[in-house]
Amino acid sequence: MIDLTKLVVNFLTQPWYVFWALLVIHFYGVFVKKKQTQRWLYLALGWLLITGTKFLPDLLVYGLESQYSVIDVQKTDRSKTYYIHVLGGGSYHDTQLPSHEQLSTPSLSRVMEGVRLYHALSGSKMIFSGYSASGEISQAKIGANAAITFGVDSSDIILLESSKTTEEEAIDNASLKLPSTTRLLLVTSDIHMPRAMFIFNQNNLNPIPAPGGHILKKHYIKNKTSWWWSSSEDNFGKFNASLHEYVGLLWANLRFNK
Repeated sequence: MIDLTKLVVNFLTQPWYVFWALLVIHFYGVFVKKKQTQRWLYLALGWLLITGTKFLPDLLVYGLESQYSVIDVQKTDRSKTYYIHVLGGGSYHDTQLPSHEQLSTPSLSRVMEGVRLYHALSGSKMIFSGYSASGEISQAKIGANAAITFGVDSSDIILLESSKTTEEEAIDNASLKLPSTTRLLLVTSDIHMPRAMFIFNQNNLNPIPAPGGHILKKHYIKNKTSWWWSSSEDNFGKFNASLHEYVGLLWANLRFNK
């Protein structure tokens, strides 16, 4: 049942899938049922308009990315030891490429933010999580290897290589039983941070949010004309990513508050 629900949700959060489904209904009515079904065509075109132009996708993304700020290391408590947990975000197993090129764009952004914090916070440790979808090297290991090439000491790295979901990453982190005198920094994509923070807090981890990989930049938001009307393939991706997070956050609330 859960797998079927995920399949339906994944379908509905893909703008192009919904568009083609509406077109199929329209043409089915016209050529098979011999009925007037213009409303389905108008609905398909309307759907394409609102998901393919910037306004709605950017509004949805902004609602997620505006919740947390980038860590200012100058304002951190230097008396604490920080554990920097970088969540997995996708990778590609290709041994002909260096580790950082085996990471997806979200994963690379997360790793780089984690590395920035590691170098700024003396004595900090890094945690990488994420399983292996290919059955070979894990996302956690690829991320750790990339961090090592950017100057992170391998002895400061902890790997959690079985986590498939954000909830499993939180559970695996809790199993480490980090000392109470330390602080946990949670590094993930800015758009994913609200859901990740909710799940980690539900597991009594109380991390400090350290978002990276921002989709919307300040100069981009200030361009009002572009923000309202400009269209591009990126808008469909933003709509899909943001809707996926909103649905995931709703699911997490139902999951923990039932």
